[in-house]
Amino acid sequence: MEALSDRGGQLDLFEDRERHMLEGLAMRMRRAAKDDGANAFEVFNDAQDHLIATAAAHIDRVVLEAFVEGIESCDDPEAAALLGRVCDLHVLSTIERHRAWYLEHGRISAAQAKRITAMVGELCGELREHAQTLVDGFAIPADWLRSELLEPLEGEPA
Repeated sequence: MEALSDRGGQLDLFEDRERHMLEGLAMRMRRAAKDDGANAFEVFNDAQDHLIATAAAHIDRVVLEAFVEGIESCDDPEAAALLGRVCDLHVLSTIERHRAWYLEHGRISAAQAKRITAMVGELCGELREHAQTLVDGFAIPADWLRSELLEPLEGEPA
């Protein structure tokens, strides 16, 4: 759990997942290519699920690195602190979304996975009071905010 509250630990978790997936993909493709008569196109297509998942893990790491760089270059301490909490939410929600991988590969325990889910909820609650500031800061177009997708369902509170 300490790694989740430390930027270096967070980056390590993302880098580890990306590296592990890339190594697994490389082994899978090398093994398939060794078969006599292997068709490169078929080998590539057969590994596409793994390719896409590995690419997504790479993007997760790159986004986190850019986020951390942005926080570090922020001159406003209050804004940097808010961005830090948003970054924590990004990290925790990404790990939560891929918790099966982290569990299967022994990077987190079942108890930690449950705690991560709770932490995501806590952070959402904490960030709620900053919602308008974040919407303004990320320059989300007003038209998007009036989208029918954002309207509550019948019977739900607004």
